[in-house]
Amino acid sequence: MALDALSHRPDGPSDHAESRHQHARLPQSRGWCPLGPDCSECRPALRPRRSGNGGRDNKMKRAGRGFEYLAGCGLVAALALAPTQWSFTAMRGVNVSPADLLLLPVAACWLLGVLINGRWRRLIPFRRPACGIAPHPFWRFWPHALLALIAALSVGVAADRAAAVKEVVQITLYLIVAPLLVFDFVRPADTLEPRRLALVLAALLAPLLINVSVAFIQYVQPRLPDFAIRGLFLNRNVLGGFLALTAPILFGLVADSRSRLLRGGALLVLLVAMTVILAGAAYAAITLVLLLLAAWKGARLFLTTAVCLTLWQVCVLPRLPRENDLAHFRSVALYDAAGVPERRYPEWQAAASLILTHPLTGVGAGNYQREIGQYYDVVPNATGPCEPDTQNLHLVLAASLGLPALFVWMAVLGRAFCAAAGAARGRPSWQTGLAGGLMAGIGAFALTALWHPLLVRGIGISLAAIVALAHAMTRCHGALSVPNTAEPA
Repeated sequence: MALDALSHRPDGPSDHAESRHQHARLPQSRGWCPLGPDCSECRPALRPRRSGNGGRDNKMKRAGRGFEYLAGCGLVAALALAPTQWSFTAMRGVNVSPADLLLLPVAACWLLGVLINGRWRRLIPFRRPACGIAPHPFWRFWPHALLALIAALSVGVAADRAAAVKEVVQITLYLIVAPLLVFDFVRPADTLEPRRLALVLAALLAPLLINVSVAFIQYVQPRLPDFAIRGLFLNRNVLGGFLALTAPILFGLVADSRSRLLRGGALLVLLVAMTVILAGAAYAAITLVLLLLAAWKGARLFLTTAVCLTLWQVCVLPRLPRENDLAHFRSVALYDAAGVPERRYPEWQAAASLILTHPLTGVGAGNYQREIGQYYDVVPNATGPCEPDTQNLHLVLAASLGLPALFVWMAVLGRAFCAAAGAARGRPSWQTGLAGGLMAGIGAFALTALWHPLLVRGIGISLAAIVALAHAMTRCHGALSVPNTAEPA
């Protein structure tokens, strides 16, 4: 009789009394009765119990989201302020830029927000997915953490440990803190947030427009020498490195864009940028990656780009007020007008000798300039002041931190390049164009760094943002994770 009552639902309200009697004998853990949701006795039992800490939990989550919101606003501000080398002197002669200083409270707010709202569980990189929640893919940045660890270990062999500690802090800021903040900002869940992506992109491209405008004003002033065409940076070499990193993004957006307004504005900025660049290495790197990106997109775009760049080089550059083609040649020449070797290339040889002497540990982070002088086989004939920022970044890293650090540095750039290349595949859209521009910017940066040490204030945070965007635009297997949104006007 009891089994029949449990397996058969009454056909009408006439059986409600007996069903209520059966309901009284049912275990409360089952949470159901023959009448289902129509039973007035079951409705209170079926309602979810409210936790006594529900209000408190909601307040904590709101507070955590508030801290993360403040961190996001501060991050966008830091990206916008970063492309300048203006700094102030802090304690013990340490130069600090406003953007670097702003990243510290931003990181603190972000960490506090993550801890308060409980999202820290997803940030464990090697934790298996549980309850349908996948871990945050911070494991993508393992080369960054490894390079920072190698830099920290190099403090033990450094002659000037104060300089080494300062360099380690800067490397940690540019390779770990900034990339993780940007990555988590644009991709807090499994998909990319288009609005946040637009904010980061605007924070990267607005300083590009400002620096190009300032450099153009400097360019048209005949009293200024060529190396003083620097925008908001200290010299033309750092300006060229920043333009090599960011200008290809505009070309990538133009390549797959259907907006005439976006095409016209981006091409105008590119033309002015190619005019004010007087560092030959950066100009050559930008030209090369634009051609390669155009070939990636198709034959028509490649032929158009090749013809335009050829006409620009042959017909326009020689007729500009500063004779840009000669300025490019002189900036990377092996010998000066008197036949004397330029200082850059003998220093390359000295750096190679230093690496052969200290292949595993280097001389310590921040100690390159202190130790390089004793490794010249032949003292170069050139005397007097030398143009700053003419070292080879890759050789400087190998000489300072050892060959393992150089290999890890190649992994940092290579993984970001491959991630952007994976996101650039697919149906043409502004998202794939952006990914192609990120890929080209990383390649141009790596090439320009052969002639200039570009991991410096003003460029480091922008590089971190571009590397983070390259990783954020792909899934674990390289598929584009940006929603198929409409192209911006």
